[in-house]
Amino acid sequence: MPALAYCVDATAAPPPGYAFAGDSSLPSPDLFSGGPPETTIFTSPVSAPTSENLSWSPSLSSSLYKIDGWGAPYFSVNGSGNMAVRPYGTATLPHQEIDLLKIVKKASDPISSGGLGLQLPLIVRFPDVLKNRLESLQSAFDHAIQSQGYGSHYQGVFPVKCNQDRFVVEDIVKFGSPFRFGLEAGSKPEILLAMSCLCKGNSDALLVCNGFKDAEYISLALIARKLALNTVVVLEQEEELDLVIDLSKRLFVRPVVGVRAKLRTKHSGHFGSTSGEKGKFGLTTTQILRVVGKLKQHDMLDCLQLLHFHIGSQIPSTTLLADGVGEAAQIYL
Repeated sequence: MPALAYCVDATAAPPPGYAFAGDSSLPSPDLFSGGPPETTIFTSPVSAPTSENLSWSPSLSSSLYKIDGWGAPYFSVNGSGNMAVRPYGTATLPHQEIDLLKIVKKASDPISSGGLGLQLPLIVRFPDVLKNRLESLQSAFDHAIQSQGYGSHYQGVFPVKCNQDRFVVEDIVKFGSPFRFGLEAGSKPEILLAMSCLCKGNSDALLVCNGFKDAEYISLALIARKLALNTVVVLEQEEELDLVIDLSKRLFVRPVVGVRAKLRTKHSGHFGSTSGEKGKFGLTTTQILRVVGKLKQHDMLDCLQLLHFHIGSQIPSTTLLADGVGEAAQIYL
């Protein structure tokens, strides 16, 4: 049976013009046994029913709301005309589909009626979708690695800033454990959350520490290293290296260090003005060479084990990805 999870978020409010299924103040939805809703607005390629064709169908609803465009393969309209979740994507069997309306009604109906009596709105979580996405991502890289004869492996990390919900992060660590899937933290609270979760995960999973770093941040990262977590401190400013060297000696821990390269590759997306050499974080090639020299002076060059880079957000073309990876490969070599 698909794994289901939900939690109540009483502070959340529906967007303007939206209603939650199961709200007792709203009329019950009509099943698709006759005509379409009275106030439906039709857009191409869906045409409004005519006098010759007054029938409505789930496929028309799916086309009208472009379910396949934003939700495939995990969301669809089922035979009853309700939104359905397919937790295993294309591998989901018919009896494994989850009817969202039934879930909401079960959760919100009074206990006396057999429901759970929960207050709307609800957040409904589907851990199996998360698990399937992790497996799909890993499978894609494994296939590419095998086809190219690459000698190493793919090891992903999830940026905690994207979703700091405890249940989400814990599920990612649990489902990603067979793949050594780790976490990326960008602040002190995120490091503490990541440490708590990764203690229960694969010992080879990475804890990549990015973002602004003060002495307390770096100390936390080094303590995580002492706790046998596979922690990497990524330098985003040149002066952070002095803190890492000093604190690692005080704490008697051998750090693993990465450097974030500031690439010249730029893009024209929404955040294009902060890409390339105008980026706030990252080290130029000259600065990276100085970092290498200082690590040599302290007999710590073996600690440098990772090259990190960001091209930017909302990248409009995959060509830019190839350009960025090519530039990073030159720095690596």
